[in-house]
Parts: sequence; C-alpha cells; structure tokens
Amino acid sequence: MKNVHKVRDYSNVFFTADTHFGHDNIIKYCNRPFADGEVMDRELIRAWNEVVPPDGVVYHLGDFAYRNAVDLKEYREQLNGYIHLILGNHDKEIRNKAENRAVFESVSDMLVVNVRDPEVDGKETCLVLGHYPYLSWFKAYFGSWNLFGHVHGTLQGKHSPNQLDVGVDVHNYAPISYNDVKTIITQQNMSK
Repeated sequence: MKNVHKVRDYSNVFFTADTHFGHDNIIKYCNRPFADGEVMDRELIRAWNEVVPPDGVVYHLGDFAYRNAVDLKEYREQLNGYIHLILGNHDKEIRNKAENRAVFESVSDMLVVNVRDPEVDGKETCLVLGHYPYLSWFKAYFGSWNLFGHVHGTLQGKHSPNQLDVGVDVHNYAPISYNDVKTIITQQNMSK
C-alpha cells in the first residue's frame, strides 16, 4: 500500500481537522466562539502551538484553509510541527497547485498510519485517516481505527467505537495527541 506511514515514537504525534483558516463564515456555520475570521485564525494558531511542539508530527485530516482566501505558506510558517495533509473538500487550491502542496510534508487523499504501541498488545495499531467518516475501512474488522473530520462534531455517538472525529470543533480548537485518541477510543469501546 502506497500511502502508509510507520510510527515508532508516538509521543509527538497529533491529529486535527477542519481548521478552515481564512473562512469567516465557518464561525456562523459551526457556532465557533470567535468575533471574526482574524480572531479565529489567531486563536487556532495559538491553540495549535500550545499543544504541538516544534518537532511534533501533525496529521491534518482536511479543510486546512478555505479556497484561495489565504496565503497557505504564511499560515504554515506560523504552525509548529511537520504537517501531513489529508485533503478535504475545501482544499481544492492545495490539490490543484504544486506550490500549495509543497508547504506540507505530504499530501494525500487518504493515509494509513501504523503505530507501534507496546500498550496495545505490543503490536501495531492501524489508523485509517481520511477527511470523511467511513462506513467501513481497511482492517475495520481487525481493530483498526478510523480518524476523520468534515462533520464538525455532528456524529457524536453515532459512529463505530473505533472511529473518532478529530476536528477542532470537537477538541477545544486544537490538535489532539495519539495518546488522547487512544484513551477516547478505548473509552468508547468500553461503553459500547
């Protein structure tokens, strides 16, 4: 499989989605607590950098920015970490322009991340990353996890216990760590 990342040290691995930099109307659509788009962008960057260290690895699951409303390089330069982007429906300007794709470590439509986690039976945990939640996914029946964005928290409790919306609207407008993802998915499985 081409789009597979192997992670040995997961202590600095983070996930997020749906930042929508430069998208003023997302404040109204998702009831975000920001006065305007400039304030939102500033707060998203602050929250990101409080969580992600400079050497962190971030998997952004789509809708990084709204259309061509922003200078992607300018936003990217303000964010800590190495960012791998999984394209969302608002990332057309990234998909279509090489100079926009070049600001990220990698750009793909979907990505599988295998994490060697000794706390999970000492084997690899398979994470299937996509912008959209999947009804079924690679190794779904073998314990893999599906992380997604796009829905801005509207599917809470309506998906598989091995799925998680990692969008900023669900996680205090900041990326969440692999360990947080593992904790949430473990709790979802215990309460199913």
